[in-house]
Amino acid sequence: MISLIKKELTHFFSSVIGFVFISFFLGICGLFLWIIEGSFNIPNSGFASLQPFFEIAPWVFLLLIPAACMQSFAEERKQGTLELLLTKPINIVKLVIGKFLGIWSIVFIAVIPTFIYVIAIYNLANPVGEIDFGSIIGSYIALLLLGGAYTSIGIFTSSITENQIIALLVSLLGCFIAYFGITSFSETFEWSWFDSIGIEFHYDRISQGVLDSRDLIYFGSFYTIFLVVTFFIFRKKNQKINYKKLAFICVVFIGVNFLNNYVFKRFDLTKDKRFSLSETSLDIIKSVKTPVTIDVLLDGNLPPEFKKIQRETKQLLQTINAENTNIKFAFSDPLASKQYRAQSLEELQRLGLTPAEVSTQFEGVLKKEVVVPWALAYFDKQTVKIPLLKNSLGATTADRTNASIQNLEYAFTDAFKQLISKKEKTIAVIKGNDQLG
Repeated sequence: MISLIKKELTHFFSSVIGFVFISFFLGICGLFLWIIEGSFNIPNSGFASLQPFFEIAPWVFLLLIPAACMQSFAEERKQGTLELLLTKPINIVKLVIGKFLGIWSIVFIAVIPTFIYVIAIYNLANPVGEIDFGSIIGSYIALLLLGGAYTSIGIFTSSITENQIIALLVSLLGCFIAYFGITSFSETFEWSWFDSIGIEFHYDRISQGVLDSRDLIYFGSFYTIFLVVTFFIFRKKNQKINYKKLAFICVVFIGVNFLNNYVFKRFDLTKDKRFSLSETSLDIIKSVKTPVTIDVLLDGNLPPEFKKIQRETKQLLQTINAENTNIKFAFSDPLASKQYRAQSLEELQRLGLTPAEVSTQFEGVLKKEVVVPWALAYFDKQTVKIPLLKNSLGATTADRTNASIQNLEYAFTDAFKQLISKKEKTIAVIKGNDQLG
C-alpha cells in the first residue's frame, strides 16, 4: 500500500499538475483573504480570526479535489493499465485504499503552506498572540476530514467511467450535493433532521474547535461506504458481488451512527472552553422535554462586530442542540425585504425588539446599517425575547462585542428557564382593620 501511495504522489508531482493544484489553492484563498474586498477579507474584518479561510476553503476544494481524482482510475481504465493492475497479485482493497490515501496526502501537502496564515493573524492580534489555537486546530482537522470526504467521492466517480471529464463533472456534482445541497434542501423543506446527513453540518461543528465522536464516526462511515462501493465495482470482474455482505456493511454503519447520537463524547479544544456549558446551564437545558424553537433575527449582510456575535450565537446554539435535540434554531433577517422594511421596523419596535444602528466605513464612505440583535424563543404558545447585544456606556466596539458574547449563555439559559418554569399562583389574604366597608 505504501508503494501505491508513493506512486500517486510521484505521478502527481512529476508533472506540473501538482504544483498548479497547490498554487491555485493558495492563490485563490490568499486573494480572498488578504486582497479582494469583501466578507472574507481578514484585515477589513477587524478581528484576528482564520474563520474566513475555513469558510472559503470548502469551495476551493470543491473544484480542485475532483480534478485531482478524475484520473486516478479513469486514466488507467482508458489506457488499459487497470486490467493489467488487477491481474497482478495485489489486494483490491489495498489498491482502492492506496489510491484514496495517495490523493488525500496531496490535500495534506496543499494545506501545510496555509500555516503562514496562522503566523500572520498571530502577529496581527492585539495584543500580539491573542488567538485561540484550539479553535484553529479543530478547524484544520475539519478541513482535512472534508478533503477526505471529497476524495472518497472522487475515487468512486473515477472508478465508474474511463472518461476523465465525465468523472470530473459527476464528482463535482456529488461533492456539491453532499456538502451544500443537503443543507439547502433541509432548509427549504424545514427538515432539520435531514441536515445532519450532509457534510457541512459536521464540518461546521468540528471547525468550531469541538471534536465530537458523532462527527468523527460520520466522516469515517462516509469514507468507508464510498470506498466499499468502489471495491465492489472492481471485484465484480472476477467474482459475483455479495449483496448480502454489502447490505450488512451498510446496516452496521447506519446502526453505529444511530447509536452514536445517544452515546457520544465531546472534546472542547478552545482556549476558554466556550463550548463547555456550565453545570447549571446543562441542568436547565436537559430539563427541556418538549420542542423549543428559537428564531435568531441576526442574519444577512452584517457589520464585522455583529458578524462575530452571529457566529458565536450559532456555535452556542449548536452546542445546546448537541445536548438536547428538542431545542431547534433558525436564523432569519427581518429586514431582508426592502419593500416592507418600514413596516418591519415599526412592528419590531412595537414588539420591543429595538434595532441597533451601526456606522461602518468602507473606502472612506460612512454608511449606516440597521441590524436586529435579538432572538425569540417559542414554547407552548409562550414567547421570550432574548437580547444578543449587551450595551455598556463608554465601551469600545471590541469591549461591547466581547461582553455580548460572554452574556450569550446566560441570556439563552435564562430564556429556557422562563419558558419551562411552572407558573405558581399567588394567593393574597386580605384582612380588614374594622374600617367601613
